[in-house]
Amino acid sequence: MSGFTISSAWDRLRKYIDAINNISIYIDLLITTWYKMAMGKRKMYNTTLDADLIKEIRILAAQLEKRQNDLLEEAIQDLLKKYKSKSQR
Repeated sequence: MSGFTISSAWDRLRKYIDAINNISIYIDLLITTWYKMAMGKRKMYNTTLDADLIKEIRILAAQLEKRQNDLLEEAIQDLLKKYKSKSQR
């Protein structure tokens, strides 16, 4: 095998690793960009809920074939309407 040395093998391996790192950075950038576009004006909001409520919302979401998040947003909107109408009386 002419031209093959451990040094040349390491050089080739380093080039592959650099290429993989560049691809990884590019993929990360694409995912981040897609996520920001998908979220739009949405923000993350974390909280804790009663375990039974979580179970019920999961079941309801499956039955209605909706996302849990959509049901939670609907419930929050209803709650805000309820208290807004009470304060206007």
